[in-house]
Amino acid sequence: MLATKKIKWLGTLTLAGILLLLALIGGNWGTTYAAVATVNIAPHIDSIDPFMVDVGSDWITMLIYGSNFGTDKNAIGIRIKGPGVDLVQGPLAVVPTVIIVAMDASLLDVPVEYKISVIRSNPHTVPTIPITPYDETSNEVPFYVLELMDLFLPVITK
Repeated sequence: MLATKKIKWLGTLTLAGILLLLALIGGNWGTTYAAVATVNIAPHIDSIDPFMVDVGSDWITMLIYGSNFGTDKNAIGIRIKGPGVDLVQGPLAVVPTVIIVAMDASLLDVPVEYKISVIRSNPHTVPTIPITPYDETSNEVPFYVLELMDLFLPVITK
């Protein structure tokens, strides 16, 4: 009977020691570690509205729809590239899926195709040109300034 008690105590102490050792090295038993997408995913533009305006229009408010814009308007820049134009402009407002930007009338004086992209700066400073390596740039989408007559077909009569 004494031997049975000693075996029970030995078994209990052994089990307690194993549990204590496992508790000391970490208690994440059965936890799976799946890959997590990185936080710094570059912005992506899905569409812009309007995507075209008439030559000579006054300044316009453009809505840029997409993803991964963030919410810090001081870390976002809208890059406008075209013939003789390459500038970064700050937004009026930013939410994670929409940016609102004002386009100056001076950019709408002549027929042209601009390429619009979004730049998000990692150190949360206003992006500038040239784009630095830590800035994340989105895809480019076209924005057209057209003469209204470019949209109509000529009428041929007898």
